[in-house]
Amino acid sequence: MLLGKLLVSPANLLLLDEPTNHLDMESVDSLIEAVDAFSGGVLIVTHSELVLNALATRLIIFDGEAVSVFEGTYAEFLEKVGWESEAVMEVKAVSAARNERPVNRKELRKLRAEVVSEKGRVLGPIEKRIAEVEGLIVALEKEAEQASQALLLASERADGEAISIQSRSYHGARQRIDELFDELESLTADYESRAKEYERRLRETEME
Repeated sequence: MLLGKLLVSPANLLLLDEPTNHLDMESVDSLIEAVDAFSGGVLIVTHSELVLNALATRLIIFDGEAVSVFEGTYAEFLEKVGWESEAVMEVKAVSAARNERPVNRKELRKLRAEVVSEKGRVLGPIEKRIAEVEGLIVALEKEAEQASQALLLASERADGEAISIQSRSYHGARQRIDELFDELESLTADYESRAKEYERRLRETEME
């Protein structure tokens, strides 16, 4: 009943239930930017650590049979509280890989929080540059199309000077587009490689 009253009452509030399901990385980034720019309140149900790290400032935690509220970010939650399953046994993967003494629950939470924080610092700028390059390509595609239309009109008028100007504009835009596609390919490969490495490192901090 309370939820029904909330839905029919005017409120600057978004309710999002697993909004990243079936979205590709570009769409997820756009969603995060849009939600971050929203001036009202946002209630999100999600399993995405990317969304949690980017947006969450207050958490309602469902862990095992308990429900609790945590005032802070997801990284702070991992470091200060962590999931109940992490207390079942000491981390074996990290200890075996590094030939060190077993890592206890508190150290595990700290390690995972550090990896999550580093992941955001490293991948964030790459994601931003990918978005910038994609935007530039779209703008240059429009510029090339306009130059192509202007070149066609100049050819119909037999305007030699206009033909020369529009031809240079068109070919310049196409050349820059090709360069940006090369950069985008390199950035995407770098992002995917780094993202896989961070996922591997995060799996090493999970309890078996």
